[in-house]
Amino acid sequence: MQIEWAFKGVALAGRDRLLDCFPETAFDSPTRSTIALLEHWRSTEQRVRELARALGLPVPRRVQLDFEHMVHPPKGRGKPSCTDLMVISPDFVVAIEAKWTEPRYPVVEDWLDGTENRKQVLQGWCDLLELRAESRVATGDLHGLPYQMVHRAASACHQRKAASCRVAYLVFETTARARSECLEDLALLRDVLGSRSSLGMALAECSIEQSRTLNELRRQWESGERHLHAPVLRGLKGDGLLRTRLERVHCL
Repeated sequence: MQIEWAFKGVALAGRDRLLDCFPETAFDSPTRSTIALLEHWRSTEQRVRELARALGLPVPRRVQLDFEHMVHPPKGRGKPSCTDLMVISPDFVVAIEAKWTEPRYPVVEDWLDGTENRKQVLQGWCDLLELRAESRVATGDLHGLPYQMVHRAASACHQRKAASCRVAYLVFETTARARSECLEDLALLRDVLGSRSSLGMALAECSIEQSRTLNELRRQWESGERHLHAPVLRGLKGDGLLRTRLERVHCL
């Protein structure tokens, strides 16, 4: 299998080069989902095969792993959506959002501030969702969804040439509450797009085995240390901070 690493659409020569592209703040905390995601994809070919089979997709001969994949709002003015990982192959595309210790993000209704610009930004994401939806997507139907989920799903739909398109939430150390919230949000998004939508959705649950190094870094974090970038990066480039295992996948 031919595998290409990339960061924000720029191809890179390997995983270590990728790690150097992240800002220091990405690794200040030892429990950021970015860390778990990067460790999960250390066994790259195995993970590609695992993901494809779990989602009912063909195992690709070549694939690009684009971390922090950027899609700018088609309408209005705003920050680009940066999907944690976009898995791109000639046969399919999977937008992966990683979750570990982060709480549920604000919903669209709270994100909207009444300004014309944000209404336009939301409409732009709706236009992308309609590329894979059963019928027209009304902005009001999205008000109860996390805003992040909306633009992540829209970013997956932005890959217009993909024969198969999926959005998957990769959740580490899943709690019952986190599992329930994510499944409910994905089910609502499925209802909005329609049962015949060509955008597939999934929740992938992973367990974690932490190293002694990570346990110590977490102890330092809990003691008030807030600048752990250097030791976290050494762990990511070295033997690793944790090991993950895919436990189950819920496809909607």
